[in-house]
This record gives sequence, structure tokens and C-alpha cells, in this order.
Amino acid sequence: MRYSDTVKFVKEEEIYNRDTGEYNIENIVQTERYADITDTGTEAMNLLYGKVVQGAKTIRIKTKVTEEFDYVLIGKAIYSVKMIRTLRQEQVMHLVVKQ
Repeated sequence: MRYSDTVKFVKEEEIYNRDTGEYNIENIVQTERYADITDTGTEAMNLLYGKVVQGAKTIRIKTKVTEEFDYVLIGKAIYSVKMIRTLRQEQVMHLVVKQ
């Protein structure tokens, strides 16, 4: 198994602007890791989601992610995390495309 694909874990901080009355995204922290990215299989999708989900991915990371993050970037696509399993030597995450 090769951990050759780049994955970014993104944490955004929203700060309230009193002048406009809106929240602005101020600080964006990106943590980059190497991972093995695969499409989630049909059987796994049925167990996790109860149906087949388009664009579901499974990533495996050697170095465990301990920082907080809001979403995952793979290329230019934004993914949300549905499940994280921390194993002895790696971390496995099941992702779906964020709507």
C-alpha cells in the first residue's frame, strides 16, 4: 500500500464582524498529509450509509491526525468525514462529498 496521495485537513475559524453583522472566515489552517486514497466499496457503503453513495472515498493515513479539522480536501473536492477508525499503525477515514 502506497501513501503517495496528498490530503489536506482544513480548519476554518469564523469571526463575527460587528459592522456588517456577518461571520467572516479569518484563519484557515491546512494540515497536509500523505495518504492512500481508494473508492469505498459497495458492501462497505451499504454497511456505513445503508445505500450506495456517489463519490465516497476511503483514506488511510500512516501518521495519525490529532488536530481538529472541519473538512478534508482531496484535490479541489471538499469531503466531510463520516467515520474515523484509529488502528495500531494507521488511521482509516470514510469520506463523502460535501454538498
